[in-house]
Amino acid sequence: TDTSRGFVRGAKWNLTPSGGPLGAALYPWDDGPTWGPEIHDRVGQWLGRSTIWGISCEDLPEERNCVTLDPDATDSDGNPAVRMTYRLSENSKAMLAFNLQQVIASLEAAGAHRVVSRPFMGDYGWHPLGTCRMGDDRATSVVDRWGRSHDIPNLYIADGSVLVTGSSVNPSNTIAALALRTADHIVATRGATP
Repeated sequence: TDTSRGFVRGAKWNLTPSGGPLGAALYPWDDGPTWGPEIHDRVGQWLGRSTIWGISCEDLPEERNCVTLDPDATDSDGNPAVRMTYRLSENSKAMLAFNLQQVIASLEAAGAHRVVSRPFMGDYGWHPLGTCRMGDDRATSVVDRWGRSHDIPNLYIADGSVLVTGSSVNPSNTIAALALRTADHIVATRGATP
């Protein structure tokens, strides 16, 4: 964290190739997908001549971001549907803007012929975390340190929802480690009175 930059925490950059011909033709990097005769020019410009910096920022917990039951919508069985409420925080917006400037500068310094940027790609992929927060305090968490529900003694949760943040990295390994830890605890304490 360098608060002089206008945000806290940090980000990870992911350098990836731009994909094959289909990705070059269809992905909406700047002006949307290309169709017709122009597709050959587009693929010729992008394929094997481009790279992508992806910025993964640590999006800190926000109380207003939550998962609730929808008051109106239902699933196919008539049960209330899940509603996810999410808004990007001002901290995250500032972090993305700063890192986007740095990414552009790095590409220009490397001699890039052209730089195309998308400030925010909400549909690109992310990990919803924290909806069943882990903690010792029943008032501020859903499960205990072992993933066991504070309210339902025989319910254990072993997924990303128990994590409050995943930093700016993929949480899969942490989720797997917590799931194994939870399973070991269930086996070790089976038959014990809660």
